[in-house]
Amino acid sequence: YVALSGFSSVDIKKYSTLVRRLGAILCSGHEWEPSTTHVVFGARGSRSIKFLAGAISGAHLVDESFLVECASAGKIVDVRDKHLWRGGRGAEMGVIDAQATKHWSTVAPHSAFKGLSIALLPFEPSAKIDRAMLDVVLRAGGASLSSV
Repeated sequence: YVALSGFSSVDIKKYSTLVRRLGAILCSGHEWEPSTTHVVFGARGSRSIKFLAGAISGAHLVDESFLVECASAGKIVDVRDKHLWRGGRGAEMGVIDAQATKHWSTVAPHSAFKGLSIALLPFEPSAKIDRAMLDVVLRAGGASLSSV
């Protein structure tokens, strides 16, 4: 399951076609798909729901070089250190550590918040998107959520 983030419309088309041709399932759209195993970041990739949930869930966070190598090999290749995404614009702005991907790649999938039960208090209606993002990220890390 491959998700794309931070790509131009042209590159989304190009890499969507490639992912499908390689026999992988494309997780399209802007929402997080819990089955995602790889998040591939383009030049515009930054701190996003795909980055946060991908890191916490144990998905591979890789850059475009991963897809280039997959295209050459004709299959999904094993992720190596050279493929790890270094934070893109987020690292340039100082909101993502360039080594974050390397750290999160060592965390067992869906275990960062395993065993943690969290009760979310009501959010203001204007913060609906923030609450949804928090919900997705906590669940991606294995937390159990309830509402108060």
